[in-house]
Amino acid sequence: MNLVINAAEALPDQRGEICVQTGLCVVTARMQSRLIRQHHLLPGQYAILEVRDNGEGIDPVIRQRIFEPFFTTKPYGHGLGLASVLHIVQRYGGGLEVDSQPGQGSTFTVWIPVMSSVTTEMLPVPSPTSAESYILVIDDNPEVRALIERILVRAGYRVLAFHNGNDAIRAISDHPVACALIDITLADMHGYEVCRQIAAMHPHIPLALVSGYAVQAENLVDVPVMATLQKPFRASELLALVRRLLENTVHKETPPSHSMDT
Repeated sequence: MNLVINAAEALPDQRGEICVQTGLCVVTARMQSRLIRQHHLLPGQYAILEVRDNGEGIDPVIRQRIFEPFFTTKPYGHGLGLASVLHIVQRYGGGLEVDSQPGQGSTFTVWIPVMSSVTTEMLPVPSPTSAESYILVIDDNPEVRALIERILVRAGYRVLAFHNGNDAIRAISDHPVACALIDITLADMHGYEVCRQIAAMHPHIPLALVSGYAVQAENLVDVPVMATLQKPFRASELLALVRRLLENTVHKETPPSHSMDT
């Protein structure tokens, strides 16, 4: 989305062409040297996403800085669009190539390594508590919320999904919740506040923050969360987090054993 928005803004008077193309390509060691900041990129087969426009192009001096956080040439915006793109690409072990000259448009090509096969990546087995309990998911982005729910349901969990904190908090009273995954930025209240309210009423429920932004440790001083997960994430990372939360639930609910001398 960031790549397409940038391409649109590069068109004079928003008139021109934007082409989005996908494909497969084998990256060789020779091609590897041209990819920006991807020293760890391995030769092999990659899926490619190319966003090309015939707009104003990018000056070579500016092109050297376009991936710097908070760097922008626009009178508005925060300068995090391309930095976010590069971060996402790097998390998936991919590469990013830029081809642009002033007055000749720009082409951004994203390279993502192709898995040898579509597998469950040794997904964690659901905890026994998941058979009678729900995983609570709170995220105001419908696409992300649906993705998380789909991953969890396919892994055998039951899910309660909500787009805001108030509805989710009220639902806990009517459903057995084993753990909760909470986005930080919600429409009705901050994710930190959702965690505080759930912990105050249901201290046995392990909580995790799932966010597209890095969670700063100083923000968690009075927030009772057990773990955090940064977007984008792999299905295996999400399920490993849930498994960890559910194991914590089991430990809390299992009374300690005491030996008695007779």
